[in-house]
Amino acid sequence: MIRTASDTTSPVLRASLQALHERERRRYLEQHPRSAALAAASAPHFLYGVPLHWMRDWALPHPLFVRSAEGHRLRIDDVEVSGQDDSLLVRLAVTIPTGFLKWSKGIVYLVGRPRYDVGTGIISVDELDYSVDSRSALVAIGDWLLHDVVRAKLREKARWRVGEQLAQARADLEAGLNRDLGNGVRLKGTVAEVQPLFVRVFEGAVVAQVQATGAAELSVTAAPLASQ
Repeated sequence: MIRTASDTTSPVLRASLQALHERERRRYLEQHPRSAALAAASAPHFLYGVPLHWMRDWALPHPLFVRSAEGHRLRIDDVEVSGQDDSLLVRLAVTIPTGFLKWSKGIVYLVGRPRYDVGTGIISVDELDYSVDSRSALVAIGDWLLHDVVRAKLREKARWRVGEQLAQARADLEAGLNRDLGNGVRLKGTVAEVQPLFVRVFEGAVVAQVQATGAAELSVTAAPLASQ
C-alpha cells in the first residue's frame, strides 16, 4: 500500500506544527523589538516592504536587522615588499568575497614607515594603511576591509624580529676585533652595545643602520733581537 504525504500528516500533527510555529513567532517578536521597529520604518521604501522580494516567503514576522557581523574571509595570494621614499610599500594580491559564492581578485597597496623598537628588537610598521587609490577601490568592492580590525591584523603581521640578527652582528664584529695582524701585532676589542639609529627602506630591502660602541686596543710584542 502506497501512502501519500497528506495521509501521513494527521490533524493532531498539523495542530502541533501550527502551535510550534505560533510559539516561535511570538518568541521572535519578543526577542527582536528593535528589528520590528526598523522593519516598519524601512518597509515603505522597499517594493513589497522588504529589500528582496523572496524574503516575503520567509516564515519570520519581519526581517532581522544586524548591527554588526564577523566572519569575512580575506585570502592573500601573493605579497611583495618594496621601498618608496623611506616608506614601506606592500603589494597584496587578494581574493575577497563580493557576494554569495562570488569572489573577486584584486591588488591592494599599503604604505607605512618602519620603526625599530629597542626594547623588543622588532621592526614594525605600526602606521601601515591603505594607499589613497586602494582606499577608493575598496569602498566599491569590499569596504569591510577598511575596518580597523582588518588593518590591525595586517599591521600585526608586518613585524620582523631582528634581535637575533643584531646579536650575530655583534658577535661577528667582536670576532673581527680580536685577531692577530701579524709581526707580533694583535688587535683586541669588545663591543659594549649595538644600537640601531634608524630604519631605511631601499628597493627590495629594509635596512637598519646601527651604531656600535666599545673599546679596542693594539698590543705589540717586540721581536727578539738577533744575536751578533
